Amino acid sequence: MPASQHNRASLIATLLALFQFSLFGFSVHTLGRQIVPALKPDQQLLVVYGIFAAGGIARLVGSMILSPIGDRLGSTTLLRRSLKLLAVATLLIGVFPGASKVGAMTAGLVLLALRLVQSLALGGEYTASLSYAVDGAAPGCRGWSSSLAPAGAQIGFLLGSLSTALVIQGLGDGATVAWGWRIPFLLAGLLGLVHSQGFCRTDQGQALPPPIKTLSKFKRLRKQWRRVLAIAAVAAFPLVVFNVLFIYFVNLQTMRNGILTAQATFLTSLVQVLAVPVLLAGGRLGDRLGDRRLTVICSLILAAVTLPAAIIASASPWGMLASQILVVIPIYVIFSLQGSVLSGWLPKNDRTTVFALAFNFANLIAALSLIISSITMQTLGLNFGPGLFCMAWAPPCLFALGWLTREANGSSRSA
Repeated sequence: MPASQHNRASLIATLLALFQFSLFGFSVHTLGRQIVPALKPDQQLLVVYGIFAAGGIARLVGSMILSPIGDRLGSTTLLRRSLKLLAVATLLIGVFPGASKVGAMTAGLVLLALRLVQSLALGGEYTASLSYAVDGAAPGCRGWSSSLAPAGAQIGFLLGSLSTALVIQGLGDGATVAWGWRIPFLLAGLLGLVHSQGFCRTDQGQALPPPIKTLSKFKRLRKQWRRVLAIAAVAAFPLVVFNVLFIYFVNLQTMRNGILTAQATFLTSLVQVLAVPVLLAGGRLGDRLGDRRLTVICSLILAAVTLPAAIIASASPWGMLASQILVVIPIYVIFSLQGSVLSGWLPKNDRTTVFALAFNFANLIAALSLIISSITMQTLGLNFGPGLFCMAWAPPCLFALGWLTREANGSSRSA
């Protein structure tokens, strides 16, 4: 399959996947009203963040269940199955009954189950999409191909924030809570389902490894545990910063300025627009300067600006916007090179599974950051809590980058 076709398929698949998946994060206030209307807004937020964190666990489980499909049957098969599962779950969220019809307990359990299915599907989809693009990259263009999947994810994230904001702005508080919040979920799920039906049906030109028995597979994976932890540490730092600055503080400012005020969501959408060219430029720059070197440089910059960014993000919606602008270049350049850099440290026969395990373990940590930020800042009144939690992941990231680089250099010399 031509590299351009690989790139296009990877971008579109990830765009639609993140469009569907991100809607939950931008709808936490509305979803909180749907399942626990009797609680206060900050308590509703904490309940939905708990469901969000449970989704992080499901992503990790999804990587263990679905990723071996990518190693045995090819990333196209894995992508097609993951996209279909994600689309069905998204459509069902769009029609699920609220507490007013089935009671708070049932509504909460239904929403939890659907979010778990969404997360399970994404646990296989995102890293498969990265591997799919990088494996089909033209010579000297691994960074560029790696950047297209996160660029698609970013456009999907942007569609999620914009569609939510447009519904809020167009329908107002009452109609949005009553029924309008369902529109983006139904639209995104329908698009995802249609795309999954037409996704490439064969792994043309992809050399697949011979099938490996499941028991032998896990014995081999046990030997990779150091790499799993190291890659998870590298991925966790930017993901935690992203979740805190681009999801937690957006919801915090929305809650402070009116539960369904669209201003904070519109402001973060502006930064999402800037992020797309940063992602694409990061891929090109990685091919020229070296993807690993550029990842180290941007991780150091991110470590320097994260704490002040988190401090000013809590001040106002405009402070939130300033904090996002402060981190947009380093964080998105790192995202653009993750497929090229992280998968490049792994053996090909186990790459999809090990990469997915590590990346989704990092996503679990990032999902927990929303709960920790909410507890430390809103419950305990510790304004530095979110920023300190972000910074706690900088040293492990930098240490793991150094260790992985030494391991890679040692392997190349022995070869």
